[in-house]
Amino acid sequence: MFLRICAAVIVLFALGACAGGGRTDATVSGATEPGAGRYDAARAEQLVQQAREAADSGDLAAAESAFEQALDAWPTSKPAWDGLAEAYRRQGRQEELEVASFFAARMDWVATLPPLVASGAFENVAEGRVSIAENNPELRRRSAQLVDFLRTREVQARDTSYDEEIEYWQLIPAAIISTVLVVIGGGNLIGVPIF
Repeated sequence: MFLRICAAVIVLFALGACAGGGRTDATVSGATEPGAGRYDAARAEQLVQQAREAADSGDLAAAESAFEQALDAWPTSKPAWDGLAEAYRRQGRQEELEVASFFAARMDWVATLPPLVASGAFENVAEGRVSIAENNPELRRRSAQLVDFLRTREVQARDTSYDEEIEYWQLIPAAIISTVLVVIGGGNLIGVPIF
């Protein structure tokens, strides 16, 4: 009888530990992650739509502003880069067009890579280690923004993966204890008492 009471207490503790699960610090919740709260894909899509409407009505300054805000909200938005490049082209702003075209041409490539790998390529540009960025502060600024964005995405992906692993591993104690209880209960039912 004593062993059954001990087993019940152990089961209760194990199930409580399994239910408690996961990390609860501020880093996992996203409160202190770099870039947390700044990036919003849905807002970027809305701004791209506003920018397109402004461009269609001929208000290129409003379109440019909305496309830039969309890129601040989601720096890898290919529609925003394409739209911004077109707005610059229509205004005859060659230097800005080159910057927008540089990023627009690379967004499909960025989408195929892990964020940390892609951030490394833009880090070189942000730090002026490539010739095209030496005398182009806007190219360096937007590259630095992309590096921050991509690293934030990497952190979020890693935290999500870690949380999923934690949830899986938290089930192991409950599975072991459940198996032991089934063996003990089954043994008692067939007349072969284990305890």
